[in-house]
Amino acid sequence: MIRNKLRHYRRYFSYPLIISPLLLTSPTLVQTHPVLDGSLDIVGLFIACCGQALRLWAWGANPPVPGFRIYGPYGFVRHPLYVGNFLIGLGLLIVFNAPLAYLIVLPSLALLYWSVTAEEEERLEKKWGAAYVEYRAQVPRFLAWRGGIVEGYQRVPFRWRQALGKEGESICGLAAGAISLEVYEEVLTHGFKGTQREMLFWLLLSLLLGLFSLVLYRRKRKKKGKAR
Repeated sequence: MIRNKLRHYRRYFSYPLIISPLLLTSPTLVQTHPVLDGSLDIVGLFIACCGQALRLWAWGANPPVPGFRIYGPYGFVRHPLYVGNFLIGLGLLIVFNAPLAYLIVLPSLALLYWSVTAEEEERLEKKWGAAYVEYRAQVPRFLAWRGGIVEGYQRVPFRWRQALGKEGESICGLAAGAISLEVYEEVLTHGFKGTQREMLFWLLLSLLLGLFSLVLYRRKRKKKGKAR
């Protein structure tokens, strides 16, 4: 019952995890080591973009047909979408770079995704039976320490439209989140008055991206409701 609730509301658990580090912690290297902080920003953005690319690959490599997904990254890990989420979260944490934030967010995300995927796998096993049991036995849950397990399956063309349709709001959200973190760091370092015009521009851009992400999400939910 608890795992089912976690799976159903998993999207909403991310919001307190994102907000709590901003309220409880502050970045440590912005003022004392600006070069190192800039380097960590690049590393964090790269990791977050890798996570987003993994999610795009997962959606675009699998056709919208009945059955559990087996193509693309699903040949290496059983839950690439959650791995992508974790990488996005890790990347943004590195950009923010507050030690306490790592302790708050990473274990919470790991526990959430472990619980959610365990419940999802039970559901898939009940629905698809021996075929899913065989797949689960060959492909690891999160860590791609072996791969190409299902490469014998028929390959399908990558669907960019499907991938962008599924991940449009996530891409906007990632960009808005990264910009917001940088704005927050700049305000902490130089104060709002010292960078007022620049900060207002980036805050406005972040707000527009966030609103566009919300519009895309609502359109997708509306379309899904009509299809039922």
